[in-house]
Amino acid sequence: MKDRIYIKQWLKLKPERKSNITDSYYLRLANKIKKEISPKNTFLFRNYLGEEDYNLMFCFLSSYFEDVISGVNIWKTFVKKHNELYGKKLPFYNTEEYFDDEINIQDVQLLIWYFINSYVEDMVISPFNDFIKTTATEVMGVFEKEYEYAPENLVLKKHYHINKTEEDYYKIRAVIDKILYQTWLFYPNTGLKLDIREKEIIEENKKEGNVMSYLQENRDISVHNDKTTLLNMKGNEWLAEVLGEKHPLYKDILDITQKIKGFFYYKKQDGRYIYLEHIATGKKFNLLKSTYDTHYELIVKNTVLYIGLVKWQKEWWFSGITFINEYSAEIIKEQKNNLHAKRELDFLDYDKDVLIDNLKNQFDVFLKFNNGSPVKFLSASEINNFLSEYFSFFNNSLKLSEKEEKKSKNKIKNKGYSFDKDDMDFSEDSENALIFFNEKSGIELASDINSAFPSKENPYFVEEESNENITFLIFSDNFSKELVLYCINNFKEKLSYFKSNPGKLYLKDLDFLMRFYKNENYASKPSITLI
Repeated sequence: MKDRIYIKQWLKLKPERKSNITDSYYLRLANKIKKEISPKNTFLFRNYLGEEDYNLMFCFLSSYFEDVISGVNIWKTFVKKHNELYGKKLPFYNTEEYFDDEINIQDVQLLIWYFINSYVEDMVISPFNDFIKTTATEVMGVFEKEYEYAPENLVLKKHYHINKTEEDYYKIRAVIDKILYQTWLFYPNTGLKLDIREKEIIEENKKEGNVMSYLQENRDISVHNDKTTLLNMKGNEWLAEVLGEKHPLYKDILDITQKIKGFFYYKKQDGRYIYLEHIATGKKFNLLKSTYDTHYELIVKNTVLYIGLVKWQKEWWFSGITFINEYSAEIIKEQKNNLHAKRELDFLDYDKDVLIDNLKNQFDVFLKFNNGSPVKFLSASEINNFLSEYFSFFNNSLKLSEKEEKKSKNKIKNKGYSFDKDDMDFSEDSENALIFFNEKSGIELASDINSAFPSKENPYFVEEESNENITFLIFSDNFSKELVLYCINNFKEKLSYFKSNPGKLYLKDLDFLMRFYKNENYASKPSITLI
């Protein structure tokens, strides 16, 4: 009976770890689907998936069926959001004949593609592979026979419900956690990654007594930061969409800030607030006292504590772990000079208009310096000199007085920013590189993808390496979507990759693919990015 799928695997994809009355039906369905897969397709899947993952895929597909039958609204929310973004129900597949609120073969094809690519590392499985289509046909054969008799799971939908008058952030956070890590659609992505991270934390800290604190903090950071590969959305964004725009908390949930974590001075407290000051930046925060149970331990002014904060409905709530740290001048000094600690609060101080103006100014100067082009192709050993010359050119373009220049340098130093060209030697790792000025974020450095750019200014283009370089450019999280678009908009007609399939077909769903594969670099942020 080793080929049988058991309840433990089924419950991995559920928001609670105990079975209910309908679970036995859908578990039997998962086993039934598995038996219907042809030996040929089974063999192909087993090239990509181990036994446990292969079994989980059938639980995953059975969960889709359960979602549609029970009106849980997870899959429907994905389809709705995709349609809003792209004007069609799904990527890759023809949806002219598509039935809302029912099962569709296109759904099953997409889910198989998504599941495999979530588990396979360092490889891209095309959504147009024949075995995906034939497997989807086999699965649909089972679904269509069961459709009229399948029971509704009346419990499942309740896990994603939030009262219209709910004010408790912790209850909101709990549902976001369920969506990201305990829901069938996202488990192969965010749920699996969390499992891996937690196993690593346990292994690294098994000899210490505070493993639970590490796990708690990791989960709290993750629930605020993780983005799904499907549409590159965060947990609060998915929750808002599941609830719908008519829900009174829709905007409040979308407005939940990312988590701030770090060292703070305790200043004072009153009946409503604990007053804190972020050590690295000096920024002040009023923490809701009711969210911090051990407020009575805060007595001495300028006590140093580590704490996490999240803003919900215009108030700062405690989130994660906290501990009081023994005062240390060394810690204070380190925090005040810690660039990472300073940038923890960057999102609060972004003046988008100023940033956009600054980037536009820098971009215009870069174009003047680089003969009108936003990209420079060069050997890796030439990077330092090029950047040093550009920075000098830019500084000279500002025409600052000696007094203004000194003031500017002091300001940069006080903020903890620095640039050391000696730390940027890429020549040992690669032979060629490019420098790209991304109008949305700043300077990017990329190595060993020059053969994706058949430019007359690029002496490093090698035709035989072109397809491999383009694949890496599109599907690697190392490169921004803007660099991909620069390549396509300027060189698509010269590249054989886009003249045949699957490259030609990828163009139709390029943004969806970049959201999927560029988890961190899809949404460029104003900064200097070193890649």
